[in-house]
Amino acid sequence: MAVREILQSDDPGLRERAREVAPGEDVSELCEDLMHTMRHGARAAIGLAAPQLGILKRVFVMAEKLAGGRAKVYYCINPEIRSRRGIARMREGCLSFAEDEFVVVDRAAEVELAYTDIQGADIVRKFRGLLAVCAQHEIDHLDGKLMSDHGAVERRGDDYQ
Repeated sequence: MAVREILQSDDPGLRERAREVAPGEDVSELCEDLMHTMRHGARAAIGLAAPQLGILKRVFVMAEKLAGGRAKVYYCINPEIRSRRGIARMREGCLSFAEDEFVVVDRAAEVELAYTDIQGADIVRKFRGLLAVCAQHEIDHLDGKLMSDHGAVERRGDDYQ
C-alpha cells in the first residue's frame, strides 16, 4: 500500500474517461492504494477515484463512518448507476481541489449502484444521502467530469461551519 499523489483540478488527465477493468484483471493493489491515499492524506475524505491518481481505470473507493470509529469500505470496480431517486443539494469538496473550495451540487438523494467488489463479486446496493452523493461524484471522475462542471467554485470564508 502506498500513499500516492493526487492530481489537481487543472491536470488534463482528470478530463479523460476511464476504461473498464477487464474481467479477471487484478486491481486489488490499486484499490488498497486508493483507500490508503484517501485515509492518510492531508485532509479528510470519504471517496477517491483512480483517475485522481492518474490511473484511467473505472475504480473508486468510498468509506462510510460507523459507530465506534470504525468504517465500512466500498471498493467499486466498473460501477454503474442503475436508478436514481430524489434530490440532495450538498456542498461538495474534492481532494483534487484546494481544501477551501467547494461547489453546491444537486444530485440524486438515492442511487442503486451495480459494481464488482475487490473480491470479484457482483454487487447491487442502494446508497442514500452522503454516500449516494459521493458515488455520483466519484463516477463523474471516472467520466472525466469535475465538480466545477456542476457550478461555480466557491471558497469557504472564515464564517464557514
